[in-house]
Amino acid sequence: MPALHRPLWSLTATELAAAYREGLSPRHVINATLDRIREVNPRLNAIVTLDAAGAADSAEESAQRWKAGSALGPLDGVPVTIKDNILVAGLRATWGSRLYADFVPDRDELPVQRLREAHKPYIVVLTNPTTGGVTASYAMLGDVQIAEPGALIGFAGARVIEQTIREKLPEGFQRAEYLRDHGMVDLVVPRAELRDTLIRIIDLLRHPMPPAEVVNLPVPSAGETHGQISAS
Repeated sequence: MPALHRPLWSLTATELAAAYREGLSPRHVINATLDRIREVNPRLNAIVTLDAAGAADSAEESAQRWKAGSALGPLDGVPVTIKDNILVAGLRATWGSRLYADFVPDRDELPVQRLREAHKPYIVVLTNPTTGGVTASYAMLGDVQIAEPGALIGFAGARVIEQTIREKLPEGFQRAEYLRDHGMVDLVVPRAELRDTLIRIIDLLRHPMPPAEVVNLPVPSAGETHGQISAS
């Protein structure tokens, strides 16, 4: 198993794919992830329905595929969470409402189907405007979130939010650049550059770079000065 310097549950999809190729088992990753969820979810209440048994079974199947050299793709064995208003066959979808507390769908919604069948990344391009139920569901589920410059992205309108919270919203709120700066969008890309950007992202996901090696540098003793390294 490769030497890793962070908890398994904190590794990115790219890091996990590289580690799986070197012998890390998805079983170890899902066990660490489930332990982390059980540790923090009582405080965060972020996970509504935890399918621990299903996740363990999927990890076992993924481990066998990686061992046989027949992984389905870069996301094979990477743990995922699905938003509570996206239908997953056999699991509750409550939409955050007690009215649907016992609703269990019998089918998968499109993003879930793609994850199950293709094990390929889900890339979302948010155009202007992206609002309402689209934002509240599949538009924000991408592995990579791209937006057009200045795109309006949100659920409710800014005026409705201000009236509800009785506060003035920040400048640029619900615009692509604001969401990028606050972690909800990965990239803001002009439409003319979108094709080349998508090509680079897909190529990176298909051929992830190997993880960097962590090197422990000696701590300077008292009074020792740091030297300089220059390249000629």
